Formats: sequence, structure tokens, C-alpha cells
Amino acid sequence: LLGYVMKKLKFPTAPFVIAFLLGPMAERAIRQSLMISQGDFTVFVTQPIRLAFLTLTIIVITATGFRRFMASKKKKKLV
Repeated sequence: LLGYVMKKLKFPTAPFVIAFLLGPMAERAIRQSLMISQGDFTVFVTQPIRLAFLTLTIIVITATGFRRFMASKKKKKLV
């Protein structure tokens, strides 16, 4: 049923499968890191490599959102 809905909405299945498989592992790792650091979120930004990956992730998500926003805005102008 989910596959049918995804196909109808033209939603790519590969990112969903990757997220479905890696999501629980990532969640477990984040929970474990927070337990070790006693709930201190600064553990994710104190090391330079962690900060670089976090910054890169934020940049990619922001750029993707901005690009989609501009494309939809341009599409509305054409109509």
C-alpha cells in the first residue's frame, strides 16, 4: 500500500529505503551519545569534524529548500 502511494505521488523509493534501514541505527547512536554525555547536546559540536558535518548538513538542507522555493516561485510567475 505504501509503495503504491509513493509511486502515485512520484516519491523516490531509494531515499525511503535508506532512511528506513539507517534511521534506527542513527537514532540508537544519538541516544547512546546523549547518555554518555549525560544529556549534553554540546557533545555534537565540540569536535571539529562533528561540527563540520553538522554545518555541512545544515547547508545542504537549506540550499535544497531554497532551490525548491525559488523553483516554485518561478513556476508561479510563468503561470
